[in-house]
Amino acid sequence: MIIYKTTNLINGKFYIGKDSKNDPSYYGSGLILKKAIAKYGKENFIKEIKINLIRKIKRMKELEKIKNLLPDNDILDNIETALKSAFYMHFRHIYNNTKKSLI
Repeated sequence: MIIYKTTNLINGKFYIGKDSKNDPSYYGSGLILKKAIAKYGKENFIKEIKINLIRKIKRMKELEKIKNLLPDNDILDNIETALKSAFYMHFRHIYNNTKKSLI
């Protein structure tokens, strides 16, 4: 699994997602992103792989196994929860501003 960021080079808006296959032609599946790609053209988007976050997740998994903090079947659930929390904490200002503008 990889975490990626797809950015619109024209307006700077971006989409964060995950891809289990690491397909270079996959830019995301969100409806808003698909509409933006249709409007601006795929050539105006870039996809970046977020390696630092992946490294942190792998390290966390290693530490949990070494310390036997979690049974093997719970490790993936814990990583998913940590990933969601990390995304929210990093991008909460965008989420909060978007939510306010929708009201």
